[in-house]
Amino acid sequence: VPGSSAFFLGGIICYADRVKVDLLRVPETTLRQHGAVSEQTAAAMAEGVHQLLQADIGVSITGVAGPDAEESKPAGLTFIGIAAPTLPSPRGGGKQEPPFPGGRGKSTAVTHRFQWNGDRWDNRRRSVIAALELLVRALEL
Repeated sequence: VPGSSAFFLGGIICYADRVKVDLLRVPETTLRQHGAVSEQTAAAMAEGVHQLLQADIGVSITGVAGPDAEESKPAGLTFIGIAAPTLPSPRGGGKQEPPFPGGRGKSTAVTHRFQWNGDRWDNRRRSVIAALELLVRALEL
C-alpha cells in the first residue's frame, strides 16, 4: 500500500526461541516456565517489538497452527499480545502500567487467548484477522 511506511515500521518473524530472546528480549525464564505458546510469551513479544521498533503499538501472535498439538497445547491455541504505553485491561479492570526497560518508558501489554478449530491455514488466517481487529480497537482508545 503506497504510503504505508508512514504507519507500519516493520515486522519480525521469530519462530526460534533464540530470536525471541536475542531480538525481542523475551526472558529465557518466561520461555522455560510457560513455553513459546503462552500468554506470558505473547505479552513479552508484544512489549519487545514495541520497544525494539520504537513503535506506538506492538503486536504479537504466538500459537500452535496445527495440524498437531505441541507440548500438550492443542492445535489452534493462539495468544495475541498488544503493547502500548497504556492500554485498558481486557477484563475491564482499569489501566495496567508495568514498566518495560528501555527508551520508551512504561509499556502495557494485554493478551487475548483464542482456540481455533480449523486447519493450519485457517488457524493462521483467523489469528491474523483477530490481531488486526485488536489493533484497530487499541487505536480507537
